[in-house]
Formats: sequence, structure tokens, C-alpha cells
Amino acid sequence: SSAKLTKRIDIADYEDESIILGSGGLASIHYANQPFSTSTDCFVLTSICEDIDLKYVYYFLKTNIQILESGFKGVGLKHISKKYISNIKIPIQPLENQRKISTLLTRLEKLIEKRQESIKLLDELIKSTFLDMFGDPVLNTKGWDVKTLNKFGDIITGNTPPRAINEYYNDNFIEWIKTDNILEDCIHPSEAKEYLSKSGLDKGRFVTEGAILVTCIAGSLKSIGNVCLLDRKVAFNQQINAIQPNENINPYFLYFMLKISQYYIQKQAGVGMKKIITKSVFQNIKFPLPPKPLQDKFASIMTKIEDTKNLYQNSLDELNNLFNSTAQKAFKGELDVSKIDIEPTQQKEAITMLDKDQILELIKQGNFDPKDYVTDEQSYDDIRDMIIGKKGKSGLIDEGLVVQEFDEKLKKMVLKVKE
Repeated sequence: SSAKLTKRIDIADYEDESIILGSGGLASIHYANQPFSTSTDCFVLTSICEDIDLKYVYYFLKTNIQILESGFKGVGLKHISKKYISNIKIPIQPLENQRKISTLLTRLEKLIEKRQESIKLLDELIKSTFLDMFGDPVLNTKGWDVKTLNKFGDIITGNTPPRAINEYYNDNFIEWIKTDNILEDCIHPSEAKEYLSKSGLDKGRFVTEGAILVTCIAGSLKSIGNVCLLDRKVAFNQQINAIQPNENINPYFLYFMLKISQYYIQKQAGVGMKKIITKSVFQNIKFPLPPKPLQDKFASIMTKIEDTKNLYQNSLDELNNLFNSTAQKAFKGELDVSKIDIEPTQQKEAITMLDKDQILELIKQGNFDPKDYVTDEQSYDDIRDMIIGKKGKSGLIDEGLVVQEFDEKLKKMVLKVKE
């Protein structure tokens, strides 16, 4: 019933095209057109009408998720009922139009998935680059000198100026960052919802650009160790510890070392209901300290990759906006569907199934893009796994045959045969 699919099983409960709705907790929706199983807290919807395109219904519910959200009732863990779902009204158009709309939205969704995958691969590249240069920071596999965090920079715990004094909060002088501004997928914190005034800042604590913020108090262990790198001066609350790096510490290096060591940081938290890492504990966590020139080299690589990620993220945002606006027009009957072709598009190459040798040869030819070779028989994940490996199976990169490099001319990461 969760939003993300993370588990698999050998036996299929269902074979038919279906919509799966999570019934407990938060609203979630999935579409399946192949054998699948479900856990408890799921409703499975199958078609009983020949004039209904089930994927059309799926996209209507997905893009109007608030309809499902409104059906969750109860105290504690909320649930949605079968009766509520059965009474949801769907705006039905002629079957041909339904199919054209679901085809168009499927194509847009695949573009979104490919862009998301590109961003994910860039994240994996940053991580593999870090590990190659510095080794595992928890195990210190490269044997660097080990120092406590207070040797990396000044450790500062945030605070909350007295709430009773309104003038501390009634002016947008400086952002007041809280733990919900430190996001897992963002290097910089999101914009704060609350600001402090100048007099509020006098009672608060702040750090400047280049500082690292780490969540050290949270209701859930999962949130402990969330980290971000500041691109601006901010104030912050007492649930966060900050590190203002010394001159011999590159902020990008420190940020990423802490990011991939989150589990190690979490292990320092107390065992109570509210998870806490005190300042004294935090500043004494030990990490390896490699030479500054090597830190700077990593930072240079990371910032180039992050620039590419930003371009991809902007493209992803545009695709998501296009998907949502197209869906809303389609379900209101405002979309001209006459020009939508529901026939499958032709692939760029006649190859239907690539193997490692073929991929290697295509990479030699230059500017290889896996998405150009996706077919009904072979997925993007299949091709990616042969390149980067998966679950103990080595890929072309692991085998030392292929490397990923940043192409200055193309302004993106490319695959090249290792010389």
C-alpha cells in the first residue's frame, strides 16, 4: 500500500490488467498489466466494461489523488472504504479518446521516468567517485588520519528565540531553518516558512554559506542525519547542529561524507522515544580527514555533476508540469486528441535485445544513450544493469571496460570505453 514498490515475491495473486489502491495510511495508486501480488491494505480494481480503458481511469485517479485522499477516515491509521471507492465518479469519454489520452500520458510518464533515472545515475556517479577517491568513510578503507567532527569546523547548535515576543518573528530579515527544510534529495535547504527579524536574530544563532546543517533531534530515527549544504546565510532551530568548516575543509567534501554516512550518524542517537544526538556526542563523531587538494578535486567533480543534475531537474520539472496540465485538459475534454497516434512508436535501432558485447560496441561508436534502445523485449533497467551491474552481477563499469566521464562540450555525463 506504499507509494514506492520495494518488495517482490515468486507467486502472482493476479494476472489481469488492474489498478491497485492502498487502503491504509496514505493514498497511493499503482497500475499493473502483468502478473503481480499485493500485501494487505490494498484494493484491486479490474475492468468489467468493454467501453472503459482501465489505464485512462488510473491516470484520472493519479492526477486527482485528492479524491482518494478525501476518502481516508478514522483515528490513528486512517483507511479508505470499498464503498467510497465504488462511488467515485469518473468523467468518461468515447473509448477511442480514452485510449489516446492514456497513450499520450504514458509517453509523457516514460519521459519523466527516464529523466528521473538520469538524475539517479548522476547521484550514483557522485557516490562512486567519492568512494573511489576516499574509500568508505566509516571503515576508513584508505587509512586516512581520523579526527573528531569538531576538528573539521566550529559546531553550533541552533535555538528558538522566545515565542512570546512577536517582534522576533514578524519581519522577513533572515530565514529560520527547521528540520523539514533539510530534504533527502536536495543539496541545499528549501526556503524557510518562518523568518526572524533583526532583533530575533540577535537572540538566535546563524551560520553562513558553506556551512553544513545536520538533523540531530527528530521523532523518527530515519530523519536523524539528514544533511544539507548552505548556499546562503540562515538561522536555524535547536534540532539542528551546524558545522562551519575550517579553511582546510572543503564544504562539498564534508557534506557528501556526512550524507553517505547517515546510518553511522544515526547509530549515535539515544534510545528514547525522541531520537537525539547531543552536541557533545555529535562533535566527537570520528571521520577520516584526507588532504585538502584531494577534497578540492572531488568538489570540482561534484559541482560539475550537480550542474548537470540541475539542468536535468529543470527538465524534469517542465515534464511534470506538462504531464499535469495535459492530464487536466484531457479529463475536462479540452484536449484535441485527433492527432494522437496510439500505434507503438518505432525504435531508433532494429536491435531488440542487447547483450554486453553489443553495448560495448555501441559505446565505442560514441554518444551511446540507453533510452534509444529500449524495446518491448528489453527495458531501460536491463541495459543499465549490464552497464553498472546489479545485485552481485558485475557490469561493464565494474569490469573496467567502461567509464563515465563529464563531457565539457555536451555538458553531460557520457559513457566511454576505458583506454
